[in-house]
Amino acid sequence: ALPISLSHVLATKLGARLTEVRKNGTCPWLRPDGKTQVTVEYINENGAMVPVRVHTVLISTQHDETVTNDEIAADLKEHVIKPVIPEKYLDEKTIFHLNPSGRFVIGGP
Repeated sequence: ALPISLSHVLATKLGARLTEVRKNGTCPWLRPDGKTQVTVEYINENGAMVPVRVHTVLISTQHDETVTNDEIAADLKEHVIKPVIPEKYLDEKTIFHLNPSGRFVIGGP
């Protein structure tokens, strides 16, 4: 069996964290529909692929009409990404695509 990749683990945890902060009221603007993707950079150490850093984090999530794009980005970084992705994997070159396709008000479960 192939080992589950760190990118898959982190993306799954981000999705779970989105649900958590929506349900517990931390990010009341969140709506149920969302997707996550994490790109991890690896190095080859004696044939083993070792994760070095997170290259890109993508989160697209449905939201209510009242919240601004800046609030969305700030909340996602603070309350979703930081608690999930170990700090050692994030650096100044990590790219964050947070609702990159713009407003996401229509949609649903």
